[in-house]
Amino acid sequence: MKRAAAVALTAFFLASPAGARDPQRIDYTIDVNLDTGSHELTGHERIELVNQSSKPLGELWWHLYLNAFANDRTTFFRGSTGGRGSETREHWGYTELKSVRLVIGDEAPVELWPAQFDKAASSEDRTDVRIALPSPIVPGARATLLVDFHAQLPEVVERTGYGGSFHMVAQWFPKLAKLNGDGSFAHCPFHHYSEFYANFGRYDVTMRVPESFAIVATGERADERVEDGRRVIRHVQADVHDFAFAAWDKFRFLERTVSGRRIVVAYPPGFDAVATRELDTAAVALDEFSTWYSPYPYKVLSVVHPPSGVEEAGGMEYPTLITTGGDWLTPKGLRSIELVTVHELGHQWFYGLLASNEFESPFLDEGFNSFAEARWMSDHAGDASALGFGPLRVADELLQAASSADSVSHRPVATRADRFASGSDYGALVYGRTSAILTTLRRVYGADKFDAAMRTYGGRFAFEHPVPADIEGVFRETLGRDAAQVFHSAIFDQGWVDFELVRLACDTKHEAHGYVGDGSDRKESKGDELKPLVKVSLVRAERRGTLALPSEVEVTFGDGRKERFPWASDALAFEREFEAATCVRQATVDPDRKVLVDARRSNDTRATEAGKAPFFSGIARVLLTAVETLFAWVSA
Repeated sequence: MKRAAAVALTAFFLASPAGARDPQRIDYTIDVNLDTGSHELTGHERIELVNQSSKPLGELWWHLYLNAFANDRTTFFRGSTGGRGSETREHWGYTELKSVRLVIGDEAPVELWPAQFDKAASSEDRTDVRIALPSPIVPGARATLLVDFHAQLPEVVERTGYGGSFHMVAQWFPKLAKLNGDGSFAHCPFHHYSEFYANFGRYDVTMRVPESFAIVATGERADERVEDGRRVIRHVQADVHDFAFAAWDKFRFLERTVSGRRIVVAYPPGFDAVATRELDTAAVALDEFSTWYSPYPYKVLSVVHPPSGVEEAGGMEYPTLITTGGDWLTPKGLRSIELVTVHELGHQWFYGLLASNEFESPFLDEGFNSFAEARWMSDHAGDASALGFGPLRVADELLQAASSADSVSHRPVATRADRFASGSDYGALVYGRTSAILTTLRRVYGADKFDAAMRTYGGRFAFEHPVPADIEGVFRETLGRDAAQVFHSAIFDQGWVDFELVRLACDTKHEAHGYVGDGSDRKESKGDELKPLVKVSLVRAERRGTLALPSEVEVTFGDGRKERFPWASDALAFEREFEAATCVRQATVDPDRKVLVDARRSNDTRATEAGKAPFFSGIARVLLTAVETLFAWVSA
């Protein structure tokens, strides 16, 4: 799709009626006051929903996510096995419901809290709360919920909270769980490895902070004023499924308008160079992702770079708002600034527009987004997309493949978030393995066809909640049944593949030894009279594992000539004889390294003595492998 076409499609989306997409939309109007001294929130919500499901609603499930940080016995902390967000806190946080009143039609408000609170059904940590309804909300009926709440922010943990005067206010308001079409709620406690899932809707949020503070928030600014020493800022955004904001009295700003979209980077003093890199990355990637997947439908994108000391607020995504991270001294050859920026930006699609259930199928979110990150980084920095200092060059996509190699046998990629035994397995399989699988499919079955499949997926399921069967169906119709089967096996069945060049042999073909010819032409050839005729080389490779991927074998002859031969996906072995004036000196499976999920690269090549690489070239390969392994370990 040409850039002009992408811009036209974006204009169409921006002009379309607000709230016209998700049939089960839930709208929020919120007024919240942030006390930056005590780090407390006092808020009021008006929630509007129409029961578009097929059944009466006899209950409401709520997420009170800040309760994950109330103490060290919550589901979040008990489920942690180390890594980010695992440390014991000095200052904790919580969300407390004060009042929940239900209004149906013209009826008088009915107080539901705490009278209808179902303590037995709710989670012990109160991140997942059930409130029964005294009378059901029938299909087609409109209901209004009037909610008063109080929240205490924790010191920054797992992307929310405060550090000094900096406040990252995320997962902060009482929120209805995702309402499904069958009348059920997709609810679960806030687990360490899972994130968030909700209906689309319109958010109208008024935030009140000290006058000296600036705010960066989801959506477009509709109003700003100062009242009694407080800055009052209102943001409105339709067709999103969450709302977050950052408040700080030391923000610096960079801004640029690209294709009608306003991109704002908010960053700490002294981080100008890093903020410029983030703005440059976001400006290019936003346009390209709009072409690759589906048009970005919002008029604003905000990027928040948290200050030093609150790094855990970085590396996270919310609708129209992302947080990044990195030291102000980060050199350009270390591309972590660009990598984090483009990764979090990619979540505007894989989490944002394609709002899959990350608890049930985290690979649809983090895995597909890691692929999008690696593809963009490769397009813009080639084999130095993770690191590039002179001859030391490391590719992001290779790091992702290497980081997941040891975890393939542990459990399927398509494992529910709370069933991963460790954070390393979660990261390796959900992020790295999924990305390596998708990159392999793109290389093996063709970039044009694969990119068309991703555009189909993005366009067909934007503003919906796709499940694994949806992307499988797109792959089947676009890439073909074989590719779809490879994807399914790799994701659900711990599918693996290992190509091995098992034999490379060369003999000399002589004149026949013994009687040759017929009748009077018959003569006997003695062994000491044999003359060499030609060299005969045998090349044999075998494919082990369950992924039936097609490949190629490259053969290099003694005179330097190279030829490539296809290896069909239904053949377990490749075997071929070559007659030539010289022996085959080297043979390699998958010479272009299309199959990133190959279990071992070290057995893909065989060479005769004449075909072996010089000593220093061999050392270079060993060093490169060591560097890839080291970076994979660090990233995990």
